[in-house]
Amino acid sequence: MKLNLVADYELPNGKRFAHTHTIDTSENLTTLNDKTAMWFPCVGGGGVRVAPKSIMAVPSHKRAVLVANYWNNLSEKQGKCWRGERIAAEAESEAVK
Repeated sequence: MKLNLVADYELPNGKRFAHTHTIDTSENLTTLNDKTAMWFPCVGGGGVRVAPKSIMAVPSHKRAVLVANYWNNLSEKQGKCWRGERIAAEAESEAVK
């Protein structure tokens, strides 16, 4: 059985990003923060690993996509949505590694 999740990330540059994840329910949930951490590209190469600020379980993958899109739209309206741009090098040192 699968567990559908929506993770909300706050990047070192202040931008936000929501993404869906699906994991097996037999996995150890105490390491969920590490399993859902993502790499984001930095200016000049390399990247930064960011753990989610929050994780929400939802009943289906379809619902997870809807929730992630809704959160990204809210961030877009606030001018804080990450859209694939590289993160400034000074922000790299502030991130969780």
